[in-house]
Amino acid sequence: MLLLVRDRAVKYHPVIGIAALSSAIVQMNERDRWIGWRTDDVLADLSSRTTSANARWLVEKLERRREEVYVDDLVRDELFWPGMWDRPTREAETALRVEAKTRRADHQRLARSSIQDNLARDNPTFWQHRAETDLYRSKRCLLLADLMRDKSALQEYL
Repeated sequence: MLLLVRDRAVKYHPVIGIAALSSAIVQMNERDRWIGWRTDDVLADLSSRTTSANARWLVEKLERRREEVYVDDLVRDELFWPGMWDRPTREAETALRVEAKTRRADHQRLARSSIQDNLARDNPTFWQHRAETDLYRSKRCLLLADLMRDKSALQEYL
């Protein structure tokens, strides 16, 4: 939306500003195709050029993403352990998906007040408590299950 800002206090209301409002451009197919950001294009490129450099890049991305996920409570509850990441199994992935579904249902059923109401953000354990709520635990379990599925799919190429 293009806007002209006019000064109504002055004779003939001169233009004193020009503005444009628009939604954030999240996806522009032509730009994304040219840059190489489209998922289909990236996958086609990776499959047409299967190199050790591409394999290392994929492994690095998976590893980095896995390292970003808080897993202390999942390790404590024996839903995840480091060896599981090295050799992901369908059973482990399924267990994480079941846990995610259960925790999401608990979150929706209990609708309890947010942990942020009970702990100050400057409390050293705030983010740990927040991460261990049903909602965030559900999200972490789904993410780990997806990462394990992806790693399993890549195992034969690595």
